[in-house]
Amino acid sequence: MTYYQKVTKEWLALTAANDAPKSISSGLGGYNKEEDIFYSGLNVSISPSENEGKHHYDAYFYAYSFKKTLGNAWA
Repeated sequence: MTYYQKVTKEWLALTAANDAPKSISSGLGGYNKEEDIFYSGLNVSISPSENEGKHHYDAYFYAYSFKKTLGNAWA
């Protein structure tokens, strides 16, 4: 995630403070209504401050449950 800092006129990156994947962009994703789970995988992330700005390919799949009984967490 990024946001624009008006004072410094710069875009700043935010890092999630949980076990979420680095990115859910440019990969495969979908939502299962019956299970109330979002699936994401094979994503790509690009960070100017990490890996010399090169693409990072994540070969894993993740699932996020929106049901409170499962803890609202990535698995």
